[in-house]
Amino acid sequence: MTSGANSWSVSKIPLGSGFVETAHGRLPVPVPATAKLLEGFAVFDDGIAGERVTPTGAAILKFLAPSSKVVDGLMLARSGFGFGTKEFPGLSNVVRACEFVADEVEQDWNQHWKQDQVIKLAFELDDQTPESIANALELLREEPGVVDVAQHAYFGKKNRQGFSITVLATETAESDVIRRCFELTTTLGVRRERVQRATLVREEVVVYVNERAYRVKVALRPGGHSSEKNYTAKIEMNDLLESRLSYAEQQLVRGQAELLAIQQVEHS
Repeated sequence: MTSGANSWSVSKIPLGSGFVETAHGRLPVPVPATAKLLEGFAVFDDGIAGERVTPTGAAILKFLAPSSKVVDGLMLARSGFGFGTKEFPGLSNVVRACEFVADEVEQDWNQHWKQDQVIKLAFELDDQTPESIANALELLREEPGVVDVAQHAYFGKKNRQGFSITVLATETAESDVIRRCFELTTTLGVRRERVQRATLVREEVVVYVNERAYRVKVALRPGGHSSEKNYTAKIEMNDLLESRLSYAEQQLVRGQAELLAIQQVEHS
């Protein structure tokens, strides 16, 4: 069902109201299963009584994990409609799905990357030791849903040195990551915003140099001739450092590994 889609989005969801008769007796709307599945989604009350979202519909939304906004730079390609049998006063019982693609102006430029949305979390620390901060950020990097963690030094009030922390996380992991920020650091507040990003198409391959395995990330970049693909590669530094080679030997291995990785991707 999700084949070919880079991201999903959904508008606010009507909660409905009243009661429904079920095999378990009379239950409030939304029923417990639906309410549990809709946790984290933006909802609203349009004043119309009855069940507005079924457990099956809520389960589909939960699986797709959509954002609440369509990314910019898209055009509407096509749409589809599905009608239900229940009748509501003054309201059509219909669900609409729309497919968006990059517009013609941007398609040539966007063929090498995809667009999505992430949550940007930011806060400052000026009362935690650098050693403790380093440990906290390493633990944050290991959290499910964390995309990246960065820190920058600054001078704040009373000329005290502090650290500005930025964490990128997936939308579904936002609450858990914020909780970990409060658990692992001394910050009293975390700023949050939804940001759009573009990421290059890339993959990690394993190559062998001198009978030792090295992981290499290969990215497809725009540029070059239209009939050629422009690849760049970067070896996993931990693999290179664990080889315990001298600096000169590391550079030779790095060059060989990255060339082998590009060749492997080109012929795959």
